[in-house]
Amino acid sequence: MVGLLAVAIGCLLSGLAAIIFEFILKRYSGNKNASGSFTSMWLRNGQLSIGGSALALCVALVWNGAEIRENGFFYGYTPIVWAVVLLQAWIGIVVALVIAFADNILKGFATSLSVLLSTIVSVFLFDFVVTRNFIYGTILVLISTHMYGLPDDFFNKKSVAEPETELLSEKESDYLDESEDEKQQPSDEKV
Repeated sequence: MVGLLAVAIGCLLSGLAAIIFEFILKRYSGNKNASGSFTSMWLRNGQLSIGGSALALCVALVWNGAEIRENGFFYGYTPIVWAVVLLQAWIGIVVALVIAFADNILKGFATSLSVLLSTIVSVFLFDFVVTRNFIYGTILVLISTHMYGLPDDFFNKKSVAEPETELLSEKESDYLDESEDEKQQPSDEKV
């Protein structure tokens, strides 16, 4: 029960962070700042990364402060570690681009599909055994991705036999009445 609660809280916080990130990128990027110039998505993404970098540095100093002071911050960095660092930086840029030009839901689907693809690759490269729960999860991800891609009115289509009974508002009705009157009045203009 504790694990389920921890996962639920993690999902809630992750979703909240993603919504706030999308809000900041879409609301404040591309808007004029105090000096009258535009703040680019790149600058905004850099500004947002400062908080995470400061927190990571504090954690590193608390846990490994003596080793960092003795050997330097980059001690023990191998080419594989540098590859992971560069890959994570690239992922951050790609996520910012997806959020800026799409939305969080699409990013969630892309993440889910990437997990599925990496699992398929893991089956062949690392002899990963696919479980029944993974297959159920795969089916849910694929169905939800397909449903998200459907047109907005897909589930709201009226049947052929059902007559259209949409009522006009007062403004629409008045506008239609005025346009009918204008059509019926002869024009005084000479050609």
